[in-house]
Amino acid sequence: MKYILTVLCICASLLGCSQDVLLENEETGNEAVIVPTNVQEVKHEKVLSDELDLKEALNAVNEYMEDILQHDFDENSMLYKVDLTNDGIEDALFVSSEFGPVGTVINESGTYSVIDPFVYTDKYSTFRKSGNFLIESIERPSTEMSVYKAINIYWYDGNQMKALLENPLIVEHKDIENYLIGEMIEGSGSINKSCGYNDFTYSYSSIYHDRRGNEHSFKDIEIHYVFEEELGTYVTEINKDNSTAEYASEISSRLDFTGSNEDLKSFEEMYENEDLESALWYYWNNQYDFTKSDKAVYIERAYNAVVKFPKNTNQDPLIQDSWAYFETLLNQFDSETMTLHDFNIEDVVGEKEATVFSLVYTYFATEGHIDEHGSLGLAVLDKELAKVIKVIAYDYDAYVHGIYLTDINFETIDEVINYPVAYPNVVIESVSELKEFNNEEIWKTTIIIPVNIENQSEQQHKVSEGSTISAGSAHAMAVNNDGSL
Repeated sequence: MKYILTVLCICASLLGCSQDVLLENEETGNEAVIVPTNVQEVKHEKVLSDELDLKEALNAVNEYMEDILQHDFDENSMLYKVDLTNDGIEDALFVSSEFGPVGTVINESGTYSVIDPFVYTDKYSTFRKSGNFLIESIERPSTEMSVYKAINIYWYDGNQMKALLENPLIVEHKDIENYLIGEMIEGSGSINKSCGYNDFTYSYSSIYHDRRGNEHSFKDIEIHYVFEEELGTYVTEINKDNSTAEYASEISSRLDFTGSNEDLKSFEEMYENEDLESALWYYWNNQYDFTKSDKAVYIERAYNAVVKFPKNTNQDPLIQDSWAYFETLLNQFDSETMTLHDFNIEDVVGEKEATVFSLVYTYFATEGHIDEHGSLGLAVLDKELAKVIKVIAYDYDAYVHGIYLTDINFETIDEVINYPVAYPNVVIESVSELKEFNNEEIWKTTIIIPVNIENQSEQQHKVSEGSTISAGSAHAMAVNNDGSL
């Protein structure tokens, strides 16, 4: 009598798995979820039949893995009982938490041999049997940045387990192209089964969400699968597929954000006739309409106009940079009230830049520790305007250094802890909120506090809270395509 023992070594860096029950639109009557058992609980038993000894099977597997993969299966491995060979006799899957390939152990008259792995998976895999097919359900741990759920289908061909799909069938997918600027692709798939996994139609569609929240159809496919047992493979027929070269080119153009309007204003026109903030919002409002060449010039000029700050314009020429200048300001700065007297932001950034940048005091917090002393610096407090600058830097394929761009306007510490991007810049309203960041779950976070300027007619740019429209957002709505207000 012959048995199959299949061994799964798990690698957490690869795809994970879960049941694909959301895909099913009908029951076949012979499907079963496989419930794993810890090997430690059954290691002294002959778990499959009187002729199959678990201990001997594990020894055979470990001998093979030691030569090929330097890995041992132990009592922490999981055992899945399942009829892999479709002969009505229970076989087994061993699942470890250490590595990734799946191998098959054949037991015949008490002699065990191992053949090469037939699939790679990880510790989140779950399995079920559907007719003569072994279904591997894949589910990576979901985050705000990423969702991935899919299935693979395997079949025993009389000698080994065989993967029947070139790529997994996606059940649900979300991929944040760039969280900071809001680009995302998400899609979902479904299976309409005519005869279980012998005959089914798979449909998948996805949508691209651009940085301004607009939706674009990205992919739309429908494929009919019929299993041919004599061939040991699926015969497929494509009913619908919008993933052609022409369609991909159209999407690529959207992703590049290029247009054909040659009459848009240049950065210099917007900056000279208005100011830096107007020029930045002009790009945001027209980013899909610039020609490729005009876009390249505009974002280069806009990026350089932002990163040239901080600078020292009207101060002692012996002070070479604004960071040294900020150090001199500390003598007249009250860190308890966050107040500075007799300061003009235009002395640091210039008149046309004064609505973009603000003087702030920052602390650094990580793993329950907050720096004892902070420092003065420049920040873009308007979160929406900060996003525009991030977009320009992203399109220019560069980073903004030396200036703090707001990521979060602080409301709860959980929002900071769960923020999906590393090293967030968080704006708080007062020093009293600093204690919230004395939390071991906070990781490399910059805390930003706007500085109060007294005895100055031009007040600092403040963060908008509640239902108040921020200055930048209001400006975005007010600037027309021709640059007028």
